[in-house]
Amino acid sequence: MKSFTIWTIEYCDACLKLSVEIGADPTLLPTYKAWALLLLGRYDAAWQSLQQEVTDEEHKLGKGYKDFVTGVYFLELLAYEKAIEIFRDIAELNPDILSRTLGEFYLLKGRWEEALRQVEKTRSVAEKSERMEIVVRALELKIRILLKMDRPADVILLADSALVIAEEYDCLPNVWCIRASKARAFDMLGETEKASQEYRAASTIICQLADSVKDPEQKDTFLSDDTVSSVLEKTKRLVANPGR
Repeated sequence: MKSFTIWTIEYCDACLKLSVEIGADPTLLPTYKAWALLLLGRYDAAWQSLQQEVTDEEHKLGKGYKDFVTGVYFLELLAYEKAIEIFRDIAELNPDILSRTLGEFYLLKGRWEEALRQVEKTRSVAEKSERMEIVVRALELKIRILLKMDRPADVILLADSALVIAEEYDCLPNVWCIRASKARAFDMLGETEKASQEYRAASTIICQLADSVKDPEQKDTFLSDDTVSSVLEKTKRLVANPGR
Protein backbone atom coordinates (compact mmCIF):
# COMPACT_ATOMS: atom_id res chain seq x y z
CA MET A 1 0.00 0.00 0.00
CA LYS A 2 1.41 3.38 -1.01
CA SER A 3 1.91 6.04 1.63
CA PHE A 4 0.22 9.42 1.45
CA THR A 5 3.64 10.93 0.71
CA ILE A 6 4.12 8.79 -2.39
CA TRP A 7 0.59 9.58 -3.54
CA THR A 8 1.34 13.30 -3.13
CA ILE A 9 4.38 13.09 -5.39
CA GLU A 10 2.50 11.14 -8.05
CA TYR A 11 -0.46 13.51 -7.86
CA CYS A 12 1.82 16.55 -8.28
CA ASP A 13 3.57 14.93 -11.23
CA ALA A 14 0.23 14.24 -12.90
CA CYS A 15 -0.99 17.78 -12.29
CA LEU A 16 2.25 19.30 -13.56
CA LYS A 17 2.01 17.25 -16.74
CA LEU A 18 -1.60 18.32 -17.21
CA SER A 19 -0.74 21.99 -16.60
CA VAL A 20 1.74 21.85 -19.47
CA GLU A 21 -0.77 20.19 -21.78
CA ILE A 22 -3.58 22.67 -21.14
CA GLY A 23 -1.52 25.75 -20.30
CA ALA A 24 -2.69 25.97 -16.68
CA ASP A 25 -0.87 27.76 -13.87
CA PRO A 26 1.34 25.22 -12.01
CA THR A 27 2.01 27.48 -9.01
CA LEU A 28 2.67 25.60 -5.72
CA LEU A 29 2.73 22.14 -7.31
CA PRO A 30 6.57 22.00 -7.46
CA THR A 31 6.76 23.12 -3.81
CA TYR A 32 4.17 20.59 -2.63
CA LYS A 33 6.14 17.91 -4.45
CA ALA A 34 9.40 19.14 -2.89
CA TRP A 35 7.85 18.96 0.60
CA ALA A 36 6.86 15.33 0.02
CA LEU A 37 10.30 14.50 -1.36
CA LEU A 38 11.92 16.01 1.74
CA LEU A 39 9.86 13.72 3.95
CA LEU A 40 11.32 10.78 2.06
CA GLY A 41 14.87 12.13 2.33
CA ARG A 42 15.16 12.60 -1.44
CA TYR A 43 17.03 15.85 -1.04
CA ASP A 44 18.39 16.45 -4.53
CA ALA A 45 15.02 15.76 -6.14
CA ALA A 46 13.39 18.12 -3.61
CA TRP A 47 15.90 20.87 -4.40
CA GLN A 48 15.35 20.45 -8.14
CA SER A 49 11.59 20.59 -7.68
CA LEU A 50 11.89 23.83 -5.69
CA GLN A 51 13.76 25.44 -8.57
CA GLN A 52 10.72 24.82 -10.79
CA GLU A 53 8.36 26.92 -8.64
CA VAL A 54 6.80 30.04 -10.17
CA THR A 55 8.08 33.02 -8.15
CA ASP A 56 7.56 36.15 -10.25
CA GLU A 57 5.72 39.26 -9.05
CA GLU A 58 2.37 37.83 -10.06
CA HIS A 59 2.93 34.69 -8.00
CA LYS A 60 3.96 35.93 -4.55
CA LEU A 61 2.30 32.94 -2.89
CA GLY A 62 4.53 30.62 -4.89
CA LYS A 63 7.61 32.55 -3.76
CA GLY A 64 6.47 32.53 -0.13
CA TYR A 65 5.92 28.79 0.01
CA LYS A 66 9.09 28.08 -1.95
CA ASP A 67 11.04 30.10 0.63
CA PHE A 68 9.34 28.20 3.44
CA VAL A 69 10.16 24.74 2.05
CA THR A 70 13.68 25.92 1.23
CA GLY A 71 14.02 26.74 4.94
CA VAL A 72 12.82 23.23 5.78
CA TYR A 73 15.35 21.85 3.30
CA PHE A 74 18.24 23.56 5.10
CA LEU A 75 16.78 22.50 8.44
CA GLU A 76 16.84 18.87 7.27
CA LEU A 77 20.48 19.29 6.23
CA LEU A 78 21.21 20.63 9.73
CA ALA A 79 22.19 24.05 8.35
CA TYR A 80 20.40 25.85 11.18
CA GLU A 81 21.76 29.35 10.54
CA LYS A 82 20.49 29.35 6.94
CA ALA A 83 17.14 27.93 8.04
CA ILE A 84 16.64 30.50 10.80
CA GLU A 85 17.54 33.35 8.43
CA ILE A 86 14.80 32.23 6.03
CA PHE A 87 12.19 31.56 8.71
CA ARG A 88 12.66 34.99 10.27
CA ASP A 89 11.39 36.54 7.05
CA ILE A 90 8.40 34.23 6.57
CA ALA A 91 7.36 33.31 10.12
CA GLU A 92 3.73 34.23 9.50
CA LEU A 93 3.41 31.48 6.87
CA ASN A 94 4.06 28.65 9.30
CA PRO A 95 4.52 29.48 12.99
CA ASP A 96 4.90 25.81 14.02
CA ILE A 97 8.07 25.38 11.95
CA LEU A 98 9.44 28.55 13.54
CA SER A 99 8.56 27.06 16.93
CA ARG A 100 10.51 23.93 16.08
CA THR A 101 13.49 26.01 14.96
CA LEU A 102 13.40 27.86 18.30
CA GLY A 103 13.35 24.48 20.03
CA GLU A 104 16.52 23.53 18.16
CA PHE A 105 18.09 26.83 19.16
CA TYR A 106 17.28 26.33 22.86
CA LEU A 107 18.70 22.81 22.69
CA LEU A 108 21.95 24.06 21.17
CA LYS A 109 22.21 26.67 23.92
CA GLY A 110 21.63 24.10 26.67
CA ARG A 111 18.32 25.69 27.71
CA TRP A 112 16.63 22.31 27.95
CA GLU A 113 13.50 23.19 29.92
CA GLU A 114 12.71 25.98 27.47
CA ALA A 115 13.38 23.60 24.60
CA LEU A 116 10.95 21.07 26.07
CA ARG A 117 8.22 23.67 26.47
CA GLN A 118 8.75 24.87 22.92
CA VAL A 119 8.65 21.40 21.42
CA GLU A 120 5.51 20.47 23.33
CA LYS A 121 3.87 23.60 21.98
CA THR A 122 4.83 22.57 18.45
CA ARG A 123 3.57 19.04 18.99
CA SER A 124 0.26 20.16 20.46
CA VAL A 125 -0.52 22.49 17.55
CA ALA A 126 0.47 19.83 15.00
CA GLU A 127 -1.63 17.11 16.63
CA LYS A 128 -4.73 19.32 16.68
CA SER A 129 -4.36 19.96 12.95
CA GLU A 130 -3.38 16.32 12.30
CA ARG A 131 -0.08 17.30 10.69
CA MET A 132 1.73 14.10 11.51
CA GLU A 133 4.97 15.00 9.77
CA ILE A 134 5.33 17.93 12.18
CA VAL A 135 4.39 15.66 15.11
CA VAL A 136 7.21 13.29 14.13
CA ARG A 137 9.72 16.14 13.95
CA ALA A 138 8.61 17.40 17.36
CA LEU A 139 8.96 13.93 18.88
CA GLU A 140 12.43 13.52 17.39
CA LEU A 141 13.51 16.83 18.87
CA LYS A 142 12.01 15.95 22.26
CA ILE A 143 13.99 12.69 22.23
CA ARG A 144 17.24 14.61 21.73
CA ILE A 145 16.33 16.98 24.54
CA LEU A 146 15.62 14.09 26.92
CA LEU A 147 18.97 12.57 25.95
CA LYS A 148 20.74 15.79 26.93
CA MET A 149 18.83 15.75 30.21
CA ASP A 150 20.29 12.31 31.03
CA ARG A 151 17.01 10.42 30.76
CA PRO A 152 17.92 7.37 28.62
CA ALA A 153 14.98 5.21 29.73
CA ASP A 154 12.53 7.95 28.68
CA VAL A 155 14.39 8.32 25.38
CA ILE A 156 13.99 4.63 24.52
CA LEU A 157 10.32 4.60 25.49
CA LEU A 158 9.50 7.68 23.41
CA ALA A 159 11.71 6.55 20.53
CA ASP A 160 9.81 3.28 20.17
CA SER A 161 6.48 5.06 19.79
CA ALA A 162 7.94 7.81 17.58
CA LEU A 163 9.48 5.28 15.18
CA VAL A 164 6.08 3.73 14.56
CA ILE A 165 4.71 7.07 13.37
CA ALA A 166 7.88 8.09 11.50
CA GLU A 167 7.97 4.84 9.54
CA GLU A 168 4.25 4.88 8.86
CA TYR A 169 4.53 8.34 7.32
CA ASP A 170 7.85 7.61 5.55
CA CYS A 171 9.72 10.33 7.49
CA LEU A 172 13.10 8.80 6.71
CA PRO A 173 15.26 11.75 7.87
CA ASN A 174 13.64 11.55 11.29
CA VAL A 175 14.04 7.78 11.49
CA TRP A 176 17.84 7.95 11.50
CA CYS A 177 17.84 10.74 14.11
CA ILE A 178 15.54 8.76 16.40
CA ARG A 179 17.61 5.60 15.99
CA ALA A 180 20.84 7.51 16.68
CA SER A 181 19.40 8.93 19.91
CA LYS A 182 18.10 5.50 20.86
CA ALA A 183 21.59 4.05 20.30
CA ARG A 184 23.11 6.62 22.63
CA ALA A 185 20.46 5.87 25.24
CA PHE A 186 21.31 2.16 25.10
CA ASP A 187 25.00 3.09 25.41
CA MET A 188 24.22 5.10 28.55
CA LEU A 189 22.45 2.07 30.01
CA GLY A 190 25.31 -0.28 29.12
CA GLU A 191 23.28 -2.25 26.56
CA THR A 192 25.99 -2.32 23.89
CA GLU A 193 24.47 -4.92 21.56
CA LYS A 194 21.20 -3.03 21.25
CA ALA A 195 23.16 0.19 20.79
CA SER A 196 25.17 -1.38 17.96
CA GLN A 197 22.02 -2.40 16.11
CA GLU A 198 20.64 1.12 16.30
CA TYR A 199 23.93 2.74 15.21
CA ARG A 200 24.10 0.49 12.15
CA ALA A 201 20.48 1.20 11.23
CA ALA A 202 21.00 4.96 11.59
CA SER A 203 24.22 4.88 9.58
CA THR A 204 22.58 3.04 6.70
CA ILE A 205 19.89 5.71 6.42
CA ILE A 206 22.42 8.55 6.72
CA CYS A 207 24.42 7.19 3.79
CA GLN A 208 21.25 6.77 1.77
CA LEU A 209 20.24 10.37 2.45
CA ALA A 210 23.73 11.72 1.73
CA ASP A 211 23.71 10.00 -1.65
CA SER A 212 20.58 11.96 -2.55
CA VAL A 213 22.36 15.33 -2.08
CA LYS A 214 24.19 16.26 -5.29
CA ASP A 215 25.39 19.72 -4.31
CA PRO A 216 28.90 19.18 -2.80
CA GLU A 217 28.68 22.06 -0.31
CA GLN A 218 25.25 21.05 0.96
CA LYS A 219 26.32 17.41 1.19
CA ASP A 220 29.41 18.39 3.18
CA THR A 221 27.27 20.45 5.56
CA PHE A 222 25.12 17.41 6.24
CA LEU A 223 27.96 14.90 6.67
CA SER A 224 30.09 17.25 8.80
CA ASP A 225 27.35 17.74 11.39
CA ASP A 226 28.57 16.48 14.76
CA THR A 227 25.74 13.99 15.22
CA VAL A 228 26.00 12.60 11.69
CA SER A 229 29.78 12.24 11.76
CA SER A 230 29.76 10.65 15.22
CA VAL A 231 27.19 8.03 14.15
CA LEU A 232 29.21 7.18 11.05
CA GLU A 233 32.44 6.99 13.03
CA LYS A 234 30.84 4.80 15.69
CA THR A 235 29.52 2.44 13.02
CA LYS A 236 32.97 2.21 11.38
CA ARG A 237 34.47 1.18 14.71
CA LEU A 238 31.74 -1.43 15.19
CA VAL A 239 32.43 -2.87 11.74
CA ALA A 240 36.18 -2.95 12.41
CA ASN A 241 35.68 -4.48 15.89
CA PRO A 242 32.43 -6.48 15.72
CA GLY A 243 32.98 -8.01 19.15
CA ARG A 244 33.02 -4.64 20.91
